[in-house]
Amino acid sequence: MQKKTKELLKTILENHNLIPWRVWRGFLWLQDDESLGISRKKRFTWKDKFGTYESNWQNFFRKSKGHWDDNQIRRKLQDYLLFLKGNKLTAREVLSCRNVEIRSILLAQFGYERLIQDLKAKVLHQEEDTQLIEIDLGKHTDNIRLVKVRDSTTKKFYLLRVPPTVWTCKQAIAWTFGMDEEDYNLIKET
Repeated sequence: MQKKTKELLKTILENHNLIPWRVWRGFLWLQDDESLGISRKKRFTWKDKFGTYESNWQNFFRKSKGHWDDNQIRRKLQDYLLFLKGNKLTAREVLSCRNVEIRSILLAQFGYERLIQDLKAKVLHQEEDTQLIEIDLGKHTDNIRLVKVRDSTTKKFYLLRVPPTVWTCKQAIAWTFGMDEEDYNLIKET
């Protein structure tokens, strides 16, 4: 194992408390099944037809055992490293995360408001306080659409992600309730 990969693994293991538990449970499943993984005790585990085994990472990643090579390991760890950046994380880094579960947690931590400011989102449609916003993620990724709505009781604004098929604020709000635009008719805010 290369020195760079060892340092990367060591950094993640030393800072495992920064990775949420719901993400950690899937942390480092290198073969996309539950035969290979890592425990919170910083022990690598693997299963085969004879049983479950644990070892330190030096033994676990020996190439003679047929495990993944350094490039594959580093590529797999990239998304988990984003948790270690904390407040230094950029909007582009959040959106470049390939793991959907990790990206959703990072988006919640980063905040849609900050994302909108950093990426210079554009308003597609506006009705009073409600806005339909689109964030352009570049030519290789679908754009994100959000509807910005005001809570009638707290007067706070919230951003809700909606599909790219909505084009009006009413259509976006109706979608959040699982309705078609024609079926959604606001009589009274509650």
